[in-house]
Amino acid sequence: MDGSPNFLWVGRLNTTKDPLTVFEGFEKYLVAAPAAKLYMIFDVDDLLQEVNDTIKQSPVLWKAVSLKGKIDNDELSAWYSAADFYISGSHSEGGSYALLEAMACGAYRSLHRSRSAENDG
Repeated sequence: MDGSPNFLWVGRLNTTKDPLTVFEGFEKYLVAAPAAKLYMIFDVDDLLQEVNDTIKQSPVLWKAVSLKGKIDNDELSAWYSAADFYISGSHSEGGSYALLEAMACGAYRSLHRSRSAENDG
């Protein structure tokens, strides 16, 4: 990871995990932190076309987002440990396994405001 800082997103590329909303927020963040990078690890790619289109349409996302796809589970801890922040846009999870794994490896959490996250505190 070569960003400053590095963000990690782990999940499925689908509407529930909402990577497109993550892009909206990250694109705004890049105005203040243009050296930041977002790495995305995923196994289900329902929104891959929309994700690729969104990245291609934004010069700042094009430079800052790296789609990694599926990786072996035994490699995840290295990704979590290298990340400065774990980011999630899930509409239904306030405390997912990925979030807990990221926090166990030292990554700070960055979640969007959702009913689930609000209920979890």
